[in-house]
This record gives sequence, C-alpha cells and structure tokens, in this order.
Amino acid sequence: METRITNLYTLPKTRGTLTTPLTRLASALAVALATILSAATASAGIYYDTSTGGDWGTSANWSPVGVPVAGDWINVDLAMTVNGDYSYGDSTGVNNSTGNSTITINDSYALTHVAGSLHSRRNTTINGPATGLGTYLNQGHYLETYRFYLNNNLLFDCPGTLEFRSNQFAQIAAGATVRVANGTLIKSGSDGFSIQNSGVITSVDGAGTLQPVKVDVQEGTLSIQNDGTGEFRFSSLTVAAGAILKLANSNMTYSSTTGDMFNVAGKIQITKALRVGEDVTFNAAQGVEWTDGSLYTNGHTVTNPSGSPNTITLGGETVYGDGTTGALVNEGTIRVTGRFYTSDGATYTNRGLHEFVSGDYSSVNAGTVFDNQGTLLKSGTDYYAIGQSGILRNSGTVQVTQAELELRSELDTTQFYNPTSKTLTSGTWRLLATEGAGTAILDLQDANSARVTTIGPGVTVELENSGASFPNLEAYLTTVNGTLLVNGTKNLDLAGASAGSLTVGATGLLGGTGTVTGNVSVSGTVAPGKQPGVLSVTGDLALLSDSTVEIEVLDPLGVAGTDWDLLSVSGQLALPAAGSVKLGLYALAPGLEAEGFSIPFASYGSVLNFSPSLFVIDDPLGSFVGGSLAVTQSGNQLWLNYTAIPEPASLTLLALLAVGLSNRAAVAGLRQRR
Repeated sequence: METRITNLYTLPKTRGTLTTPLTRLASALAVALATILSAATASAGIYYDTSTGGDWGTSANWSPVGVPVAGDWINVDLAMTVNGDYSYGDSTGVNNSTGNSTITINDSYALTHVAGSLHSRRNTTINGPATGLGTYLNQGHYLETYRFYLNNNLLFDCPGTLEFRSNQFAQIAAGATVRVANGTLIKSGSDGFSIQNSGVITSVDGAGTLQPVKVDVQEGTLSIQNDGTGEFRFSSLTVAAGAILKLANSNMTYSSTTGDMFNVAGKIQITKALRVGEDVTFNAAQGVEWTDGSLYTNGHTVTNPSGSPNTITLGGETVYGDGTTGALVNEGTIRVTGRFYTSDGATYTNRGLHEFVSGDYSSVNAGTVFDNQGTLLKSGTDYYAIGQSGILRNSGTVQVTQAELELRSELDTTQFYNPTSKTLTSGTWRLLATEGAGTAILDLQDANSARVTTIGPGVTVELENSGASFPNLEAYLTTVNGTLLVNGTKNLDLAGASAGSLTVGATGLLGGTGTVTGNVSVSGTVAPGKQPGVLSVTGDLALLSDSTVEIEVLDPLGVAGTDWDLLSVSGQLALPAAGSVKLGLYALAPGLEAEGFSIPFASYGSVLNFSPSLFVIDDPLGSFVGGSLAVTQSGNQLWLNYTAIPEPASLTLLALLAVGLSNRAAVAGLRQRR
C-alpha cells in the first residue's frame, strides 16, 4: 500500500506499487492512516487516479473503479474528455497532478473543483469544445508551477484562488476566458511568470457586473502579456518590495475599489497600452517604469507625481480621452523618444519636466490641450515639431538646447497666439545652446503660415550662448511687450523683417549681452548685460519719452562691458524732443559713493536731441546718496558722472556697511530678473 503525506500543495505518491485495485474502503483506510501518521486533518474523500485516460464519466477509467465526486481527490496524468457535469475536490484533501494532462470539456458541460488545493507540477491543458462553452469552475486553490494552456471555447471561472509559481507561463488562446471575479490571483516564488496569448482575462462576472479581484505579487515578476480584451477591478493590489507587476496587455482596463491601485511597495512596469477605469497616481514605492504604449484615460486623470522614482520614456504614444475629457498630468519627468499625441478630448498638463529627446513630431489634435506649466525641453540632435489644430498653452518655460523645436501656427491661435498679430501669450521661451553642442533653433511658426510678430506682456524670450536663432521670429518680429533677452554671442537679425525694426512697448524689456541687427524703438526698458555686459544695436536706437535704460555698475574703475553695462548703437541714438528718459542705476560694490567717477554707458554713431535735463536718474538701491549724479555727452558717448560729497569718517563707515549689504540683496534679485 502506498503512503500519501498531505499538505497544502503536495501529495507525494509512488505510482505502480499496487497489483490489485483497491476498493473504496481500502483506499479510504489507507488515506486515513497516512493522514494520521502525518498529523494532518483526516479526510473522508477517496484518492482517484486515471489509469487509461478517456471519458471522465467511465468508471473503469479510474483507479479505484468509480467516477470521482465532490469530496474525492484526483490525479490526472493523461487525456480526459468531459461529457457531462462533474464535481470533485474536498477542502480536507489535495488534488495532485504530477504529469502532463489534457482535459477536454465538450459541449456546454462544467467540471467543478469544489475545494481543496490542486497542485499542477507538469503541463496542464484544458480545452473547450468546438461549439458551445465548456466551463472549468475553480472554487478551491489552483497552484500552477509549470505550463498552463487554455484553449477553444473555454471559461476558466475562478472565484477561488489561482496561484502562479516558478519560471513558466500560462497561455490563454483566443476564445478562452479566465474569469477571476471575486477571486484571488497570487504570484509566489522568486521566478517570473507570464500570462500570454490573446484570450480574455476579466473580473466581470456572469451577470456582466464588474467585480473585484485580489492580486498579490509576493516575489519575482508577474507579467500580464495577454492581449485579449478584459478588465481587472482590484479589491487590493499588493506588489511586495522587490517584486514586479508587469502590465503588457494592450486591451486590459485596470481599476480598483480603493481608488489608489498603484500604491504598492514594489515596482510597476508598463510596456504596452495602459487603460484605466479610475483616476490613477503612479506612486509605487519602487517606481513605475513606463516605456511603451498609449494611455487610454477613459475620462479619468493619470498623474506622474514629483519626487517619485518613476521612469517614463514614451515613443510613439497617444494620450486618449473619452471624446470630451481625460488627462495625463506630469509633475515629475517624462521623456519622449518618438512621436507624442493627444487625442479624443484629452488634456496633457506638464508641471514638471517634459523632454523631447528624439523623434520628430507631437500632434495636439483638435479638441485636445497640451498645457505646459513646467519646463518643456528640446534636447538631442533631432528636429522636433508640435502641430495640428489643438491648443498649446505655455505658462512655464520652453527650452531648446540643440537642433530645432518648431511650434507650428496651425495650433489653435485663440490660445497659443493672438489670432491677428500672432502674439506669444505667456511663459518663458528660451534657447540654451551650449558652445560646441550644435545649433539650437526655436521656430515659432510654420514656414508657410502666418508670421509671429509680437512678444506679449508677461512673456520672456531668452536667447543664450552661440548658435541660437529664431529663423522666422527674426523675419517678422516687430513688437516686444514682454521681455526679450539676447545673450552670449547671438545676433538677433531683424534685417529680414518687413519693417526691419523692433518696437519695445511700454511693458516690454530688451536686454542681455548680444547683438540686435536692425532698428529698435523703445517705449519700455532697455537693459544691457545679463550681468555687466554689452548690448549692441546694429542700426538706430530710439529711446522714447518715459522709456528706461538700466545700468549695473560693479566697479567704476574697471572696463566698460565687464565692470559696468554698455549700450552700443552703431547708428543714431535718438532721444525724445520732449519728456524724459529714466536712467536706472544698480550697484553691487560698496563704497561707490566715497569718491567721484565718470563712466560711459552708451556709445553711438550719432545722437539726436541730447540734453542733460532729459535724464531722470533713479538710484533705487541708494548707492549714491552721498553725492550728485549727472549725464553728460563727450565724443560719441553718454557719460554718467558722479561727484561725491565728503562726510565725517564715522558716518562714512556706517554708510558703507549698510549700502553694501542692501546692494548685494537687491542686485541678486535684479540678476535673477534679468
């Protein structure tokens, strides 16, 4: 007589040791004796083994003779055909499959595993019929440690527990369905396990109601690679630290009963489309790795939070809404290595870093919004364009470090541009080309469409270092009502513009260390130097009444353009015939008021309407309270003259200390603004 030691998953036995079939009574006594010896719970069931395979309902195909019923244990190592409704399995026993087995459920019959734990140690195949729908109902605990195949018109209904262990896989063929409504899906063991093919995995019950399922990834990787349609509604999702849940199903929709399904201790990997049935935050403790696949929001919001270890690299993906709503919010980092689209009413909001690394195009389709509130960075050597007829908003920063970022004017002009003058409406637009890193271009309009003419109030356009250019901006820009900073060795060439000139409005600022080629008219502010430096105008410069020139002075005994700002005009410097020009002075070094000095702050080919009385000198930092200031003309330069008034030594020392401290704080703020 063979001895069987029972535990949760295994029932070791030695086949072929009996020469005479046991009776039901003998089998029961043998099992009872073995159970007592192993200190396990006694079972009233019989252990059945297939000796020939064949029809499940044929008594002679089982050893001992008889068809298993609920309460009996079975071992299937051969091919069996189910042609009726049968039940087996008992909560006090172990159903043990030790060899490759194939069970074919014909017509619309059902085979029910009532209870207990079934451990499949070899290949197991369960087939449905050619017509009808066969059902395998697992109400117990099904443990798979090898390969698991489900084929044809089969419903594997699992309100019990389905556990995967070891480095094997489950294949669910088209036509087969795994239903885990109100069940539990466990991944144990340190190896990976993948669910493959194109059948259906779902937690929708037989009545069509979405039910919860418990998913517990204890170790290793559980990979859902099946591309069949389905929906998972988690009652709980557990991914232990060090474990991975890999979502590689393009057609699966995920939701939860808690509203926080990705709040796990381990890692989530997304390598195909992600479909969500609720608002989702990528807050896995060990990060979300999203490397491929579009996002189907179904009207919900998906958030990539700041400060997370998430790695999101997208190439060729689309963010879909439900026709009217749906959103992806990035508060961390998203890198794009291909094309990136918004469609079907979706809104993409970037509050962190959105980087175009490589690729060629982002499509903001009609009815969708690309809202940049953080940093939109174009890096890498590829050309990249953002276009189509959706809305592109910017209240953050757009940076281009290499190659070209083209913002096409086919974008919704009511949001991105003023519809008539093509005005940049908000945010910061920057070129940050590094020396030797290649040319950086921010192209603000399509070559065949209307031109961009105006930098609107509240907008900062910054060109920094060599090689940077605005090819179409240079051709058409006429008005600055925001801030235009020209830094480095960049030449902003307006010679191709229709008027060949640039107007800086009353709210505008033209500044930086660089060159503007063309005529410039200023009603607002001109501020040479990023720190002390030279701003050159190759053309005429007109300073209109109530305009401002800002000059920073570090060391009046030094060199113009290095120790204080210099405005250089190759043509005519035209001053107003009436009214005034404000000269704003900013100084850092203490002690400037201790002795007099004269420094040139503007040079020109010729000057019109100069009068010392035109200039109203503003000393907001109080650097020169101990003397008098005046503007004079000498040669082809305007000079700032300061005459100090001697003070008692003690008062001078206190003044030096106070002015020095206040100047450092104030100029630091000025530098950041400029």
